[in-house]
Amino acid sequence: MPTKPCPFCHLGPERIAGSNATGLIVRDAYPVTPGHTLIIPRRHVGSFFDLTPEERTGLLALLDEARAGLSAATSPRATTSASTTAPRPARPCRTCTST
Repeated sequence: MPTKPCPFCHLGPERIAGSNATGLIVRDAYPVTPGHTLIIPRRHVGSFFDLTPEERTGLLALLDEARAGLSAATSPRATTSASTTAPRPARPCRTCTST
């Protein structure tokens, strides 16, 4: 059965706002609100809870970084953090592993 391509494998550099060893800060292509930002793990998993404790720690550091940048740039009245569980291909992603 063919696997649907990962939508994060071919991001332009203008969409990547930051990164570390475990993930990327990505500006949403179709933002729900101004500043809508995604924190994407480098390793393809179906859920935040499938990540290792070290990967979760790294992504939470990116969440802190993204929030600080957005707070300075947009002065939001509030912020919301959520985790979406969805199947992702269990294969390496060139952008996600090399950025």
